Amino acid sequence: GLLPWCRLVGPRCDRAPVFTDRKNRGSALASVVQHCANSANFKPAELGVHISPSYYTEFVLLLSSFPALKKTASEVVGLDLIGTKKQLVGEIKYLYDQFDKEEDYPVDRQVAKNFGRLIPKTLDHPDQKRWLLSQVGIYKVRYADKYRIELARVTLRLSEDSKTRKVKIDEQRTTLSRDVFTVNTQWITEHAELLAERLKTVNVEQAVAFLTTKARRHEDLFEEQVFFCDDSEKTQYDFYGRSRFNLQ
Repeated sequence: GLLPWCRLVGPRCDRAPVFTDRKNRGSALASVVQHCANSANFKPAELGVHISPSYYTEFVLLLSSFPALKKTASEVVGLDLIGTKKQLVGEIKYLYDQFDKEEDYPVDRQVAKNFGRLIPKTLDHPDQKRWLLSQVGIYKVRYADKYRIELARVTLRLSEDSKTRKVKIDEQRTTLSRDVFTVNTQWITEHAELLAERLKTVNVEQAVAFLTTKARRHEDLFEEQVFFCDDSEKTQYDFYGRSRFNLQ
């Protein structure tokens, strides 16, 4: 699992201003995402890798039913893997290059690299062969009050070298699944009081920590950039939660 490093987050405020002030969109959307994840019992930081995949499915369903979110893309694309991390990352990067040509929002090539980083370095048990790697991202259109939430996931069959104990990707046919939600920011503003009353407000850093599987002691951590920028910033951005769990 991975731990995030926070480089820049939105204003840390509570209650209604989180949902009314456009400069706090990062906190507002982070609060929505964490609320849906918590309601579905999808808690990667707390539950670790031994988490029921049904929780993730419920998390996606709750996001789909949230009034301010509209699913605008849902794709399942096949991946033929030859068994190397480099090829896995390359295949996903190629797919994201194609997504970028079709969408108004620039896609994040970092997604491909992060899937490679999510592969565990060792397996606690040889029966832990099937893994679901997932990512959650919130993105902002530069210089506009437009946002999207993106979920991406890959199921992999892994094995461990009997001598070196290094984890390797088996040759396999698998899929990259991707769901994209656009955000109705007007609805969020109009229902700010209701949202502040019913949702726990969190900042971006807190949501990332909640949605990210914690690293095990024998694994190296890597720094993960976490951004939220208002219109005065020139960076495009945003934030991620990373999780992985065993499907056995």
